[in-house]
Amino acid sequence: MKQGLEYKLEGQQCIVRYQAPDRNFSDFRTEANNDAVQIKNTYGQVYVLFSSGVDSQVIARTFLDMGVDAEYVFLNSVGCSDVELEHVRECEKFFGFKVRVVDINLNEHKEEWIARSKTEHPFSMFHYPFEWLSQQLDGEHPIITQGANDPEIIGSNTSKMSIYCNYFETMQQRFRMMGKSRKVIDFPYSPESIASYYTDDFVKSFCNSIQYYHENKLSFSHGSILKPGNYWNYYGKGMMKAKHFKNDIIWYGKLSGYEKYPIWFKDSCLIKETKVSVPYWDLVDFLENSRSTHKDYSEWMYGESNRFVSMNVEFKENNKVIEEPDVNIAFNEKYLDYNFVLYNHSTPILVDEYEKMFQLYRADTSDYLNRPQPHSIDGGVLLKKGTEIIAGIFYHSASYLDSLFIKMAYVNKEHRGHGIHKQLHACVDIIAKSQHRNKVYSTLLHNNTNMVKHAGPKIGYEVLNNYSLVSRPIDYINKDIT
Repeated sequence: MKQGLEYKLEGQQCIVRYQAPDRNFSDFRTEANNDAVQIKNTYGQVYVLFSSGVDSQVIARTFLDMGVDAEYVFLNSVGCSDVELEHVRECEKFFGFKVRVVDINLNEHKEEWIARSKTEHPFSMFHYPFEWLSQQLDGEHPIITQGANDPEIIGSNTSKMSIYCNYFETMQQRFRMMGKSRKVIDFPYSPESIASYYTDDFVKSFCNSIQYYHENKLSFSHGSILKPGNYWNYYGKGMMKAKHFKNDIIWYGKLSGYEKYPIWFKDSCLIKETKVSVPYWDLVDFLENSRSTHKDYSEWMYGESNRFVSMNVEFKENNKVIEEPDVNIAFNEKYLDYNFVLYNHSTPILVDEYEKMFQLYRADTSDYLNRPQPHSIDGGVLLKKGTEIIAGIFYHSASYLDSLFIKMAYVNKEHRGHGIHKQLHACVDIIAKSQHRNKVYSTLLHNNTNMVKHAGPKIGYEVLNNYSLVSRPIDYINKDIT
């Protein structure tokens, strides 16, 4: 079978190669069916990684229609995947097939995987379970899965829309790890099926109307604002596939699969040297008008982002200096009878404490649009007395090596005006310095004029873009590391 999309690493540069179709192609469902027939004729029996999501249901529907000899496998992270497991059972009845459920207890691998992640840069702990699964399956049958060939459409200007690619993109990492034990086929696979997907009229319409999505600032049902890079993944993709599969699959809401994973389980970092933005309209022109050739892309058309980490940095283990939970991080600083207490990555009740503070914030502000996911929280500082909490600040650090990103900061309105907010940020500086970081990032709401124009600048924040991303350097002169 001819592969439609390939990633190569030359030195530290990622080369993304698209193969032009060898013939005129049809619509997406027809070409997906053609891919299924090729897989059937080439490999015979195969495994299908089945999560119950839209993408894996598309594979199931296509393979069942084309009579592919497939065993469907669901990786069940015990206690963390109950919603998906319920969906799998419903899909068994809907499609009339049986799904093999392979249980894994993540905590049984905790010490091994944490230790391993500290020796790899970039590490991909999120995908260690899939590597393990590939090793458990019998025989050498290939495994059919999905994710990397689905376009990640980015950009805010119709004429400059592009597809984000990265040699170290998280799904690429997963497939390489699984591929140590057997061949991995990302579906859709062929040049014709990929061309039929990327040039679909619905994809073009989405790119033409991108301003609509950006100005509406879409959000998840649980409250947090959707990143612009996810507009296609969460909204556009479902509509495009519904055009072709209609009621032939079940349209569950999109899940990442990691919503209930334990707090010690960490996502990979994003590598800046290997990121590529493939100009969408240029690629469409190539796929529609070229035959039996290829085109390489390797450039990045956008500016730099603090979310990306260099592959050249020396990986340092976090929390070398401050690592004990439940300590008074501000030392002699207090407010009335309340202490500034650190909760770090190793604290079992970190997420519980975050949830308590978030409820205080929501009750005070009625803000349902800005909730960081608990699994993105790596630590925090609460101002508390016993079980009573009146202020707090929570941060994410795992994705960055030289900075921290504040996910939420809040002071109860009855206790404002006493320097608490500034002291919380001073605590963050202590943490950041203990981890050898140089900068703190945060976001401010546009309508929070006090923070944008007054309190933020007093703390040292500088506004970086229209979405109110702000940053400030760590003051290494006036604050001691102890």
